Parts: sequence; structure tokens; C-alpha cells
Amino acid sequence: MPHESFREVPLMTNEKATEGADEVRALEFSLESAVVLADLETLERLHAEDFTFIHSTGRIDTKESWLGRIRSGESSFRRRTLSDLDVEMHDDVAVTSGRIEVETGSGRSYEIRYVRVYAMRVPGWQLVSHRSIDGPPAIGASAT
Repeated sequence: MPHESFREVPLMTNEKATEGADEVRALEFSLESAVVLADLETLERLHAEDFTFIHSTGRIDTKESWLGRIRSGESSFRRRTLSDLDVEMHDDVAVTSGRIEVETGSGRSYEIRYVRVYAMRVPGWQLVSHRSIDGPPAIGASAT
């Protein structure tokens, strides 16, 4: 018998959950495209006002600071490729995880693993949290 403070929370398995997962999966790719293109209109819509981004470096961004860095060109990207994408649906919350291969505007390449949390809000699904950790070294990079 599980400890009293723990309870099993089943993942949604109905048709609505499947549709929601497909929608969130598509948002993940739209989000990455918008970051590469610096499409601020799309990024404004997809990021919740209370969005928090904790980078693998420990840096913390809010919606305002993250989009400001994209707007100014401080954060620019040539490519951001998603892989190993997983989506968990929990009613009006979606949790995604996966890997992103990144090439910055300056040509630096790296890989991160991430977890994101989306919430269903009045305008639709919005990203409320992103947490990154370093992935394996890029191919050809020396491990130190």
C-alpha cells in the first residue's frame, strides 16, 4: 500500500487528452520556430505572463527578460531541433520533455534536455515554465 502522503495520479487516456497532446506537441515545434525566426508576436502569445525560464547555466529569465533578449538579438539562433519529445496531459496542464540541438547565431552548437509546463489559459495553451539541463557534448567536441 502506498504511503499516505502519496497517491497515484493516472495520466489522461481519453480522446480529449490525445487531441490536447497533439496540440501541445505542435506548439512545441511552433515555439522553436518562433525562437529561431525571432517571431515576437507568436512568442508573446505562447508565453504566459508568469513564465519562468531556468537555463542550464542557472540563469533565470522571466517572459519580459527572455523575449527582450530575443528582441535585442542578444539571444539569436540559426537552428533549434527538437527530438525525444514526450507530452504528458494532466487536465488543463501539459508537461513536455525532450532534447533540443541548438546552433546559436554566432555558430556555437550545444544540446540541452528540458522540461516545460504548459497551462490552458483563456487564450489557449501557454508556456509557464521551462527548465534546461546540459545534454551530452556536441559531436566532435572535446570532453573536459
